[in-house]
Amino acid sequence: MLNVIVEDVLSETIMRRLLDHIGFEDEMIFRIMRGNGKIRTGMPKFAGASRVYQHIILTDLDQLSCPPELIARWNFGPI
Repeated sequence: MLNVIVEDVLSETIMRRLLDHIGFEDEMIFRIMRGNGKIRTGMPKFAGASRVYQHIILTDLDQLSCPPELIARWNFGPI
């Protein structure tokens, strides 16, 4: 089972197409968080849950220039 965490319906559509394109056939559960602020605050919970079930998270960069900058700003630590 794969838990897919996304910001909005557009992000869900992108992830569904990407997972379909790569031939992912396992069960998927989508959670629309309605913004990356909710994703950010949920990261510790998602990290803990990932010990049991796989998670993939899609968020946009908003005003940031690159993913490493987002990770550093969120102060989440190693992924």
